[in-house]
Amino acid sequence: MKQVMKSILALDPGPEQTAFFRICGIYWSWDIRSNEDILSLLDFKAIGFIVACEEIASFGMPVGAETFETVRWEGEFRHACRLTGIEFRPVKRLQIKMHHCKSARASDSNIRQALVDRFGKHGTKKNPGRIYGIHGKDIWSAFAIAVWMQDQLSAKEEEDGFLAGVHNHAFPTIKQAQAILGTPVNPDVLKEQIKSAGAPR
Repeated sequence: MKQVMKSILALDPGPEQTAFFRICGIYWSWDIRSNEDILSLLDFKAIGFIVACEEIASFGMPVGAETFETVRWEGEFRHACRLTGIEFRPVKRLQIKMHHCKSARASDSNIRQALVDRFGKHGTKKNPGRIYGIHGKDIWSAFAIAVWMQDQLSAKEEEDGFLAGVHNHAFPTIKQAQAILGTPVNPDVLKEQIKSAGAPR
């Protein structure tokens, strides 16, 4: 039985550039782009598309202009998702630490090691591992957010008991999903369409 998949775009925003990590089925991609380029990625409506974005938390300490600019861009991304109907999930760093390391005191290196333990080592160019090519603090942060979001969705599917395909089609890409269903719909509407189509559940 094949499954309706959500494409995840995880963002670790900055004042000028944002690291992103995309999970679409078994396919991964990542990069660091200007914040304007990230906005362009959100400028469309897509079925099964969800954005998970790190949210800056207040610790009662003075912050500088870069932090305020990062917060502003986080708001821009949230607003863009609202305009296009893309689901937006903010997540605080503490949630990421607790999810991957079960400790609020976990460091970036601890989180990175937890991901390596889960997905395997980098490997080499001739024999690449699953995480080969992932490098840089911001990309690792976006990766951790993407995996957190994927785990949240997997847990919800198990809780709901909802595993379904539309006429046995899997959705490795957004374009294929839109081609099958014709027009973008939200997840609740999608469930009703699958039920009425008589697809396996």
